[in-house]
Amino acid sequence: MSPSMFLTALLAAVPAADPCFYVYQGRDVPLVLDARRIAVRFDSGSSAATGPRAAAAAAGSTLRSTGIGEWFLLDLEAPLSGPEDAEFRLEALLAVPGVSFAAPVFVGNDGGWVVPTDVVLLRFLPEHARSGGALLAGLASDLAPLERDWAGMTGAWRLQARSRNGFEVLAAANRLARDPRVEWAEPDMQFTGRGTLLPNDPGFPNLWGIRNTGQFGGVANQDMDGDLAWGVTTGSSSVRVLIIDTGVDQAHPDLNQVAGSDFTGQGSPGGGPFNACDNHGTAVAGCVSARINNSLGTVGIAPDCRSVSARTFVSTLACDGSWNSQAAWTVNALAFGLAQGCRVTNNSNGYGFTSSAIDAQYLSTWNSGVVHFASAMNNGTPAIGYPSSIPVVNAVAALTPTGARAGFSNWGAGLDFSAPGTNVYSTDRTGAPGYNTTDYVFVQGTSFASPYSAGVAALMLSVNPALTSSQLEAKMRPACRDLGAAGYDTDFGWGFVNALNSIRRAGYRVTYGAGKAGTGGVVPTLAAAAIPVTGSPFTLNVAQTRGGTTGVVFLGFARTSIPLLGGTLLTIPAATFGVVLGGAPGAPGAGSGSLVLPVPADPLIVGVVLDFQSVITDVGAANGFSATNAVEVAIG
Repeated sequence: MSPSMFLTALLAAVPAADPCFYVYQGRDVPLVLDARRIAVRFDSGSSAATGPRAAAAAAGSTLRSTGIGEWFLLDLEAPLSGPEDAEFRLEALLAVPGVSFAAPVFVGNDGGWVVPTDVVLLRFLPEHARSGGALLAGLASDLAPLERDWAGMTGAWRLQARSRNGFEVLAAANRLARDPRVEWAEPDMQFTGRGTLLPNDPGFPNLWGIRNTGQFGGVANQDMDGDLAWGVTTGSSSVRVLIIDTGVDQAHPDLNQVAGSDFTGQGSPGGGPFNACDNHGTAVAGCVSARINNSLGTVGIAPDCRSVSARTFVSTLACDGSWNSQAAWTVNALAFGLAQGCRVTNNSNGYGFTSSAIDAQYLSTWNSGVVHFASAMNNGTPAIGYPSSIPVVNAVAALTPTGARAGFSNWGAGLDFSAPGTNVYSTDRTGAPGYNTTDYVFVQGTSFASPYSAGVAALMLSVNPALTSSQLEAKMRPACRDLGAAGYDTDFGWGFVNALNSIRRAGYRVTYGAGKAGTGGVVPTLAAAAIPVTGSPFTLNVAQTRGGTTGVVFLGFARTSIPLLGGTLLTIPAATFGVVLGGAPGAPGAGSGSLVLPVPADPLIVGVVLDFQSVITDVGAANGFSATNAVEVAIG
């Protein structure tokens, strides 16, 4: 079949058929057909120039590696009208030389994909286990035994289907599952998932703000979704958070930090505590960057980011939380943070006066890309304190485990966010100094809601360091869980900070699949020049380092157009262009190319995910196909 014939068959449509399903625990579980794509497995070493890879490229369809052997997902220009249409297109694919198996793609429970393979997993009921071989000869002549008592399970079999069509394998498994002698049967599905990290830190069950299971009389899931966010990132060591406070214990084994500085003139090394009452800063830092999975104490919301201490206050020896300072110390601390590459600052304090110099330095560093957070204060009054009242500083109120505002928390005009602020389990100074002698402590106050919010910002910068201060704040606000009146209100600000939603809105990138080497064993590279932002053009770059070959580069997309709820249509331009190998399309040598696509200025496009992959074919080469890792980009 020629590529043009392949295209015609692939884009054809026929009426829809009955819904699909598989059998799980004796129940028919519906499978939702993914109308955008089909799964294919190629013969090992099949030619790109004449096979379906080249045809897919010519069609403007994306051929995306799953990273599992020779399996690829083929994203379709024309969506499937239903299962019968999918069946028709599978048969068209199977007529193409080089395709060893083709299957429908179903939508997974996690929003990813599920694909039936050509292997069926089956187990007979115990009373029929010994006669399983004889039973299979009559029940499943279309399946060849691969393993008996598979994985140490008596009566379990792995069976190889002779069919090359995923629908037929699914039907065979369902038929077997209905036999009264069979305990279960199902295709050996391929599927996506996403890890949710639960650390081994012994104090983690106390951290309702990260994962609320109802502890402390709270409401389950009233939290920051921190454990889910850690499935994407636990932070980057290159992202630093400045802790403007009474000093952070530099010797604490559970704190991820780099040495800071003392701006009080007392000369405490690294910005550590100096007197017996300098306790506050260590507990604040723990909310940001207490280490993860080290079998110690607690964990911060951004455990692989790093805190940097800026000791800016001298605690009074009453140990009642009061301190003394001067304006220049805060100004110098902010300048130091900028010089140290800190992208986030936290100031969990209330000043007894306001300063134009402090205001100006906060604004100057904000303009330089530093995002600021400060506690709203603990007076229980409808007025936020200073410096949280500075316009470029994000003021944070405290919440209880039920999602209610804590009684001690300030609120009012200028409030930006709300975050956990009661029953917070954090780091304490080591040894005899500190709030107690256990190295860890339960604390409460807006002082701890603020660093949680700062840590969420650090996670966002970990996945997208290109964000400016204003961009980050604009993405973090709608990512909150709304509390109180719909939208912004002065009781909760934009709402309960949410780490997972914030990371998604930051425009994170995920690469997956191993790529596919072609001539010379080289895999081309594909990279986004920047995270796409609404209203701005977005550039993708592809490069190939081979020499002495000719070829064509195809840059593929999951969809050619995306209708949006607001009526805007995101249109992706034609995605085929000649490589610049040696300076001209078709000329030998290495080279690179790029494609620019517009992104509409529509807030409803935020979070839309685009998938890209480049495919390079070398005409006439024996193994002249190579593909990049697929790149998934969420519009921020």
